[in-house]
Amino acid sequence: MKEGFLISKLILTGSNLKPAEIEFKKGLNVISGPTSTGKSFIFDCLNYMLGGQTLERVPPEAKNYNSIYLEIEAKKKSYTLERSISGGQFNLYQKSYDKINECQPTVLLTKLKKGNDNNISTFFLGLCNLDNKAIRKNKTKGTKSSLSFRDLCHLCLISETEITKTQSPIFAQGGFQKTKELNVVKFLVTGKDDSSIITEPDEKIINFKKGKVEILDELIAKFTFDISNGKTVGVKLDSLDKTISFVKNEQDKLLKQFSIYDDQRKEYSKNIFEFEKKIETLQETLSRSELLNEYYSSDTKRLKSTIEAGSLLLENSENLNSCPYCDNEINSLSSNDEISKTILSCDKEIGKIIFLQDELKSSLLLLNKEKDELQTNLYFEKDLLDNVEILIEKNINSSLVDLKKELEFLYKKRDKVLEENFIKESIGKFTQYRSEISDTFENKEENVYDDLSTAVMNPISENIYKILEECNYSEISTISFSEKTNDFVIGSKNRNLSGKGERAITYATFVLALSEYLEKKEYKMGVPIFDSPLVTYKKPDSNGEGITEDLAMDFYRYCASKTSCPQVIIFENEEPPSDILKVIHHIKFTKKVGIGRFGFIPK
Repeated sequence: MKEGFLISKLILTGSNLKPAEIEFKKGLNVISGPTSTGKSFIFDCLNYMLGGQTLERVPPEAKNYNSIYLEIEAKKKSYTLERSISGGQFNLYQKSYDKINECQPTVLLTKLKKGNDNNISTFFLGLCNLDNKAIRKNKTKGTKSSLSFRDLCHLCLISETEITKTQSPIFAQGGFQKTKELNVVKFLVTGKDDSSIITEPDEKIINFKKGKVEILDELIAKFTFDISNGKTVGVKLDSLDKTISFVKNEQDKLLKQFSIYDDQRKEYSKNIFEFEKKIETLQETLSRSELLNEYYSSDTKRLKSTIEAGSLLLENSENLNSCPYCDNEINSLSSNDEISKTILSCDKEIGKIIFLQDELKSSLLLLNKEKDELQTNLYFEKDLLDNVEILIEKNINSSLVDLKKELEFLYKKRDKVLEENFIKESIGKFTQYRSEISDTFENKEENVYDDLSTAVMNPISENIYKILEECNYSEISTISFSEKTNDFVIGSKNRNLSGKGERAITYATFVLALSEYLEKKEYKMGVPIFDSPLVTYKKPDSNGEGITEDLAMDFYRYCASKTSCPQVIIFENEEPPSDILKVIHHIKFTKKVGIGRFGFIPK
């Protein structure tokens, strides 16, 4: 199976309830049994899990179940869909039902939503390799809509009431979208969708486009006038861009040179600052040294005065009654020995001070020398700074100003050229756009579309003939598709004029024929599922409109061993013939407690 999917399991769950589960296998699946055993409910659940909006017929015994799970196989993987029995969106698990706890689900919406591909239709279309297909839904104007998976369901999921209808099997119940439904079948048979069709606009859109054309005409006229009456620059954009590039390169060179000079200026300024700071520190040290020297001189004078006074006291110690300096009365007089010691002490102190002054003078000489050197360096750095600032100002800043003015002029010129080019390009684009818009309503020819024809449907007609012949259907000589009734003519009789049983089996045959035909394609439409396709003479309500039991059994035999469909599901009251039971998957409901399986819902 290149694409498509198979149905594996259907499970109903509820709190404190035993799950209702039914398994499907590859090939023919037959669920048989009397009425009220849940066959049609299984069909309804399958329809619901394949995107049906509501689950309308919920039997009383299933009322307490709350969730439905559908396990399918596709692309060598298992998927499980979960949905509340009361409706709403789906949860998609990329695992088989028994392993859904191992992964997180993806939410799938029930309806298409723009910009969101996470919906049930897109999921099934992807499995069937039918993504992004458009189908025409209008006979004359070519209006299209996206293909939905539900557009295919009436072709493969056939209910008990639909299977016997007199309307063509091509149409869904009600037939409200007949054009689209015909084109869906045409697409399935030909493989060509309607994406390439250009939809004819309605009158409002045409008037709107005419208004656009008038506006475009005004713009084209205005721009043409501006070009023809304005002063053009007369310079090509490439030439202007080269000039701008050259000027910018010159500017870059100057900026690099400025960066070098600026680094030098910063270095000189830094050196000047450091020299001034050092000179200031030396000057402060020199000032303090001068003050210290004054202190030394003052101390020396004081000590010399003390020595001189002591000498006078030693010479006149016996005759002095007052101080020879201040003339104050002398109350007590030290001994000569003490005076001599004092004189000696002062003399030694003076010697120390003289030594310190000599050292201070040497230090002052060194400090002054260092200060002179720093001032010399300071003057030199200032001279360098002045020179580099002159270079920056005269050789760089003035040139940068000139280049900036030149670039501004060139950019204005370039803007003018771009404006001219834009106007010329706009005239061309507006003219082209005007032509494209006007082409949609000027010189318009009536659209002619391909319809679903007898020739297109011939492969399906041949396949229907083959299936019915294999089933020993009586009185068929030819089968063809009628373009008038959009239905098949079997022998010489329109299909819709046949009895109920024949309509049912030919409807089912059409579905099988179409599904088998698609097995040769790269795309599929879904699993053929039939609810009560075999209305036989045995049924009390057949009123002579049923088919023979032999035809019904031969139909079973064909589905069991001759169809190329990977999977077929049939719900029917009649059991299949015993000779095929070993090659099919048969589930028999008994409607008897304790005997076999009662029905879908456990008892």
